[in-house]
Amino acid sequence: MSVVSRIFLYLVAMMALLSAAAASDIITTPRLEARLVAERTGVPATGGTIALGLSQVMQPGWHTYWRNPGESGEPTTLSWTLPQGFTASDINWPHPERIPFGELANYGYSNRVLLPVDVTVPAGLAPGSAVTLRVEATWLACKDICVPESATLQLTLPVIEGEPTINKQWQQAFADAREAQPLRDGPFTARFDVRAGNVTLYFEPPSSARIDPEGILFFPFTRGLIKASAPQVPQAAGEGFAMRLPPG
Repeated sequence: MSVVSRIFLYLVAMMALLSAAAASDIITTPRLEARLVAERTGVPATGGTIALGLSQVMQPGWHTYWRNPGESGEPTTLSWTLPQGFTASDINWPHPERIPFGELANYGYSNRVLLPVDVTVPAGLAPGSAVTLRVEATWLACKDICVPESATLQLTLPVIEGEPTINKQWQQAFADAREAQPLRDGPFTARFDVRAGNVTLYFEPPSSARIDPEGILFFPFTRGLIKASAPQVPQAAGEGFAMRLPPG
């Protein structure tokens, strides 16, 4: 075998290794598939931030929950075991959907979701070494019944000198998850009023925006602030619109 052929085979093997390392094994239950995935194929030796995510692919009719699950359910949790110097953020939650559940209403995800987390990488890692990132994930899967589930997921990523490449298999999923996260400094002016046993929310969009309030839903970050199953009917109010909701 020629030197060129050996180099080619070596590069092919390395690319396969990097691709495999960017996602954990799939954990399968009768209700969903879960795995830990990375946005990039390695971690930078000089330090920085990388994105990991819990991928959940639900069986038809099943769902898991947002940080505020609504009137029943429990949110997905992640408990990390990381190498020294590494730290993980809270989940950067994509916005949920409103899921009727009998007479109740919950906030969660059906079909599939990626729950991203920012992991801070310390400087001074040795290029060519590898790091193992492990998470204990718990979630509640619900359909006609609810089943608590958990899994220990881990992936091992190589330490790269320079900028690790994007994991193309999961690039779009991470982009979609970021697009679905709420804006911390959004374009709306918002306020609320509490009187006569109701919470009234007022939203005023910027003058340059054309907003059709039809179909808009409000998802509070904190559980119990409003009655999740109550109808949300936007009504014109001043330069924007308002919703009147019973408290939770």
